[in-house]
Amino acid sequence: MEHIINSFLKFVSGALSFTGTSVKFTNLAGSGQRVLGVNNDGTLADTAIPVTSLARAFTYSNILYVNSAGNNTTAQVGRYDLPYATLAAAHTAASLGDKIILLGSINESVTISKFVYLVFAYGASYTGTLTGSGNQLNLSSDGTGRVLNTAVINNQNGLVASGFLEFKGSIVHSNSVNTTISNCKDVALTNMSLFNSLIRFVNIETLDYQSSTNPGANTIWLQDVKMFTPTAGLGNSLYRIRMIAERTNFTIGNITLLSFTQGENYFSDCKFKITGSQPLINDTVNTSKQTFLRCEFQTTSGSPPASIVSYTQTIRIEVYYFRYNIATFNSGGTLVTQYSTQDSNVSLNY
Repeated sequence: MEHIINSFLKFVSGALSFTGTSVKFTNLAGSGQRVLGVNNDGTLADTAIPVTSLARAFTYSNILYVNSAGNNTTAQVGRYDLPYATLAAAHTAASLGDKIILLGSINESVTISKFVYLVFAYGASYTGTLTGSGNQLNLSSDGTGRVLNTAVINNQNGLVASGFLEFKGSIVHSNSVNTTISNCKDVALTNMSLFNSLIRFVNIETLDYQSSTNPGANTIWLQDVKMFTPTAGLGNSLYRIRMIAERTNFTIGNITLLSFTQGENYFSDCKFKITGSQPLINDTVNTSKQTFLRCEFQTTSGSPPASIVSYTQTIRIEVYYFRYNIATFNSGGTLVTQYSTQDSNVSLNY
């Protein structure tokens, strides 16, 4: 190894220079820039392969960069050192399926009229209105990207958001579209206006989801949500609203989670902290069906709700636990219970 290093030092003597931004080899044997190699016997050799691209920046195809300090005139696709100044300009230059990487803080409203991926670099944030025009909106992050005070409007093909993303804003869909937000950190969505939609939240650290006063006939699916703390109920509609929840921790204040619903709700392996006096589900039309499998409930000792579920038609419960007492689980309809218990010593541990 020592003779290789010595040969290398001798070989490049007088040919190594530092420009402040890069290291260059010059005056090597032959003309032009060349590549150094090692022979099979371990000796150092100058391969006679001219390298003409060393002086140029590497180009990443199918990737565009956006930074408010960029320049829309000089920006180039694939050049990290030549970013676009606006998302709109990058979107115009992008091809179908390209990735647009957002750097820093971006504040603008854009119509996404082609299928592209929006990637939030570490610490990047976007504020504005994203309008989908016949295309699914794809948002992701490679760090802790943030979508703040953002309205997402999409009339056809929905929204997919993933990565360690903070998402705070609103979503407006017109009809029969899907929204999936997964593997994200802090999600707070207010004034949701959706109709005939499937809304999925998967592996979220903290979630606050609020519907508008007339959210429409939607299915809300929660899976592995570490803490769901809504600040307003999801009901207040005569449409059929269905909630499916698996391995989700609920903290419910003095609100009713689902009101006037006609849905068939299903909860499995969920934990509920009910800190107010309102029932978890209230159905005045007496048509819904509720299922709780392997669920735990904790109510406040001072003023718990009179019932967990009010005026529902059928409830099926299997293996549920209470911490503190309530007057009744269901104030109307038929209660089907298996392996249930009330135990003031049970702790939910979250």
